[in-house]
Amino acid sequence: MAESTLSITFPILQREVAFYLGWPRVPSTWDNTQSQDWDDITRRAMRLFYFPPSGDEKPVYEWTFLRKTGTVTLATADVDYDLPDDFGGTILDSSLYYAAGVQQRPPKKVEQHEIEQLQSMDAQNGWPKYFAVRNKTHAPTTGQRWEMIVYPTPQVNQDSSVISFRYVGVPNEISNTNLYPVGGAQYSEVILSAHLAAAEFKNDDDPNGPMMQKFNDMMTSAIRNDQNQKSNDRGGVA
Repeated sequence: MAESTLSITFPILQREVAFYLGWPRVPSTWDNTQSQDWDDITRRAMRLFYFPPSGDEKPVYEWTFLRKTGTVTLATADVDYDLPDDFGGTILDSSLYYAAGVQQRPPKKVEQHEIEQLQSMDAQNGWPKYFAVRNKTHAPTTGQRWEMIVYPTPQVNQDSSVISFRYVGVPNEISNTNLYPVGGAQYSEVILSAHLAAAEFKNDDDPNGPMMQKFNDMMTSAIRNDQNQKSNDRGGVA
């Protein structure tokens, strides 16, 4: 399937930022400082868009278009399972299910300490009844990764059974190869606004300049639109 021709692309964002900052419009003519500044700007912009704080001490907002499907395959005597490299720390509640043919209730989400306490005080084997998400030890060379831990401990009867789940993914940066930001045409103007706000901050060192204010206004509308999408996905239940 072809992407909409209304979707913004990496080269368009480069041209728009160059025009705003008064740089040459052709990136191949940029000097080293401009190229480095562009890298800083686009990464900051995409972080602002993908992971916007909700305010009022609420967690970072989670877009519907960042939701993905992942799987883990149970193995005998294994209680921890690596989650996808782009896992962002959240498995959506009630999204777990076993592959076809497994007549078992999927494990229920609990806190990490509850799993660890059960494992230490009442070791049991069999189909997992509970799961939790735990961050792995940070490795500076590879970054942050996550794992799923389960209880009870799977045995031979559970070996190779597949659990699917929905999670919030972390996108990679855009480039001349990865042309399209996640979000599509619907949010292209918001993504452009994020780049101009990041360029403004880089150029003027002003976190509350007019471009940032415009971006914040557009984000308020975009988040409201995405929240409506979530409501529609739940059949209209808020």
